[in-house]
Parts: sequence; structure tokens; C-alpha cells
Amino acid sequence: TGHALNFEAVFIPDNYQKIAMIAPQFPYHGIFNVPFLGTSLWMSEDLISSTGSFIRGAVFPVGFSPYAYRPGIDEFLADYRDSFQEEPDVLAANGYDTIRLIRHIIDNSSVNSSKDFQKQLFNVDYNGITGEISFEKNGEVRKDPLLMTVEKNGFKVLE
Repeated sequence: TGHALNFEAVFIPDNYQKIAMIAPQFPYHGIFNVPFLGTSLWMSEDLISSTGSFIRGAVFPVGFSPYAYRPGIDEFLADYRDSFQEEPDVLAANGYDTIRLIRHIIDNSSVNSSKDFQKQLFNVDYNGITGEISFEKNGEVRKDPLLMTVEKNGFKVLE
């Protein structure tokens, strides 16, 4: 097309169905080697099968991934699959970590009231299957997202 492209990456904050329509348009219009950035909505095996070759090297954050190595993740995955005959999603992983975090506080501190529990919550630094979990003094959770990338055969945790 003869136009110079003056951007370093393209951010597409949409689901994998829309990515399957958008990403192939770039090479069709003669635009190659543009890194894509996405959101956690990209975490779908259907994205790989429909669009994987167009978005290799794309980067997007997720709250949970079965591809991440985290202590206890293999046990969680096996138990979840055995119980529900499906893959766990981010909500299941966060629920699991929440219950384990509560149990960790109760088992490792003297909690006799909700005030005690709140105090312990602000001092906890818990390593769960979704990552390191801690809390700011205003009550906001502090958690780093897991970055994923797209490779030839699927997703990979970006180190």
C-alpha cells in the first residue's frame, strides 16, 4: 500500500472470535511482523486453531494458566478435572486460591475476630496457583498478571 507504519504493536482488546477476523487482515493488506497485544479473552484453544499462524509472538495477560509452573498447580488441575470433567478457568483458580489463603491465615495465626482476620490479611504474602497474593492497606489485592505468548503449537508462559 506504500504507507509507512509508525507503531510498535497493535493492541486488540477483544475476544478470540474477533481476533480470528482481525488478525488475518494484516497480511492480506501487506502488513507483516507486527506484534499483537491482547487481553485475557485471548486464552482459548480455539484462538490457536483458528488464528495461531497470524498471531505468533502475541502477548497477553491472564489471571491463571494451566501452562504455568506454580507449586500445587498439578494437584489442583488433576483434582479439578477429576471432580468436574472439564478444564478449570480463572474463576475456579481464584476460588481455590481464596479458600487456601483463608485456610493459610487460620492455620498460621491467632484469629479470634473479623478484625484479627483483616489484620492478618494485610500482612499475608501467599504464593498460590494464580501467583503471589498480598493486599494493599486500602484492601486492594496486589497480584502480578501472568504473561502468555503464542507459539507455533500453542500458548506458552512468557518468562
